[in-house]
Amino acid sequence: LTAGQLTPEVLKAWEMSCNQFFLHKDTKDEDKVRKVAWGMQDPLIQDWYLTDQERLEGLTFKQYINEVRSYFLPRGWSDILRRKMLASTQGQRPFSEWAVEVLSQNTLLRGTASHITDVYLLYHLESHMNADLAADYYAEGITETNLREWIELVRLLDEKRLCYLANFDSALRADR
Repeated sequence: LTAGQLTPEVLKAWEMSCNQFFLHKDTKDEDKVRKVAWGMQDPLIQDWYLTDQERLEGLTFKQYINEVRSYFLPRGWSDILRRKMLASTQGQRPFSEWAVEVLSQNTLLRGTASHITDVYLLYHLESHMNADLAADYYAEGITETNLREWIELVRLLDEKRLCYLANFDSALRADR
């Protein structure tokens, strides 16, 4: 983890890299923090670690990551991210692009009180989708409740809508 601003995205990427390292090196739980802490190359983070090294090395890796989040991310970061995610709408972009963005943001919230269940993610995506897609969606009568399968059904429906729009746009241009 190089020097620079620590964001939820950067920290999650580093956490995932550490977990890959632990898996490949068959690292014991009690050695995990010690093995990766020096990979945090930001001088401010190194100083924080050195100041409390003995205690930090006694933590589980999950506890350590939570301490890093608590100390270096802005207070309320998870609430801010959750509000941003829940305020998002599809607009004119493809449904799949927007759904991936929402799911990715929710992944950053895993392990926090702001993480949203699949049921509520489905409700959010359904209530904030493009109005034309929503009309097609309700006309189609989709009743799937599994989030991944539901997203795929809506994605296919949205692709039809986008194809229709592209054909309509081409026809308009041809008439000019």
